[in-house]
Amino acid sequence: MDINRLESITTFEELEEFQKEYRSIYKEGHITLDEYMKNRELIFIVSTRLVAKRIRHLRKQAGLTQRELANISKLSLATIVSLESVNGNHSTKSYDKVRSAFGIYMYELFQD
Repeated sequence: MDINRLESITTFEELEEFQKEYRSIYKEGHITLDEYMKNRELIFIVSTRLVAKRIRHLRKQAGLTQRELANISKLSLATIVSLESVNGNHSTKSYDKVRSAFGIYMYELFQD
């Protein structure tokens, strides 16, 4: 399995498939625990990028500016900008406020 394939993943479905394959390779003993854990961080970065893309898509689909989404979600503009640009480490509470602003369930933030 080529870990560089992560760079080309653009959907949650592709990421889920990659994760299944990657877990299988680890369970079969083809990579060490250290390698597995190191690359899990890369997978996390990709999933964060996909969530940021999803939030941006939902905001634009709703016809909202970042400032308007910040007001509706009761988050700062800086937090919204950060959520959409994959900067920082965000709490579940921030994601919950954003999903609530869109009137969707949390799992819907993690769907294409």
